[in-house]
Amino acid sequence: MAVSTKITLILDTREKLPLDFSYSKSVDSVVRKKLDATDYSILGFENKWGCERKAQGDLVNTLLGDHDRFKREMERLKDYDEAYILVEGTHEELAKYCLHFGNGKALNTIYGTLLKYEKHYPVTVQFCKDRRFMSDYIIRKAKEYLEKQNGETHI
Repeated sequence: MAVSTKITLILDTREKLPLDFSYSKSVDSVVRKKLDATDYSILGFENKWGCERKAQGDLVNTLLGDHDRFKREMERLKDYDEAYILVEGTHEELAKYCLHFGNGKALNTIYGTLLKYEKHYPVTVQFCKDRRFMSDYIIRKAKEYLEKQNGETHI
């Protein structure tokens, strides 16, 4: 039987637009603390599990302009058990964003880079239709990770 575990999430001190977790009965608290490689983590697993939130503009600018810095961030994740790049918005919204700024051809570069990260690092890329979906996704993945750490299995 699964043990009910309240999650204490860590929010990086540099995160400017924090997600809301106050609605969740699964989240005990959110603590601000400097994280080395992600925006969100779980207390006690800061170097093993994390989520990096990227707004569309930030994702595009990072992968097309400041790619070396982001690659260094990915390198810091190589010893993580699980990490997630959470993109604010859908695939369609990203395509529209790129086209709006005259960068439609860059979409292939962005997707190619994200696929490369998923192949070479313990990273999963997830597009999130809105911030509530993103919060829910973090909570779900954090719970799954903690259950694995506690040796729980679900059928």
